[in-house]
Amino acid sequence: NMLDVYNTRFDKKYWESIFLSCIRPYIKSLREINRIVNLLQFKLASIAEEVNFVDMVALTTIETVYPEVYEWIGSHKSVLTGVKEIDDYFSAYMDINEKEIL
Repeated sequence: NMLDVYNTRFDKKYWESIFLSCIRPYIKSLREINRIVNLLQFKLASIAEEVNFVDMVALTTIETVYPEVYEWIGSHKSVLTGVKEIDDYFSAYMDINEKEIL
């Protein structure tokens, strides 16, 4: 059962922190809650044991409420995870902007 997996790994303090800063401020209606829950159920059906539930709720909230931010996160995961140095990202970004200006 999917809930059994989460009951053994659920960190209440982490949930409170993420919920208060990354989830609650962005939910404005019951409709958004339903959209988030439906999408979350769909995603967790196949990857429940491989992801942190709290992180998945936060990312699903962002995906539902701010899809452009979610796309940006997906496009820049190497910078966000530290795989690629942030200086490399900004220098590449500056090169692109400088070329567009010229």
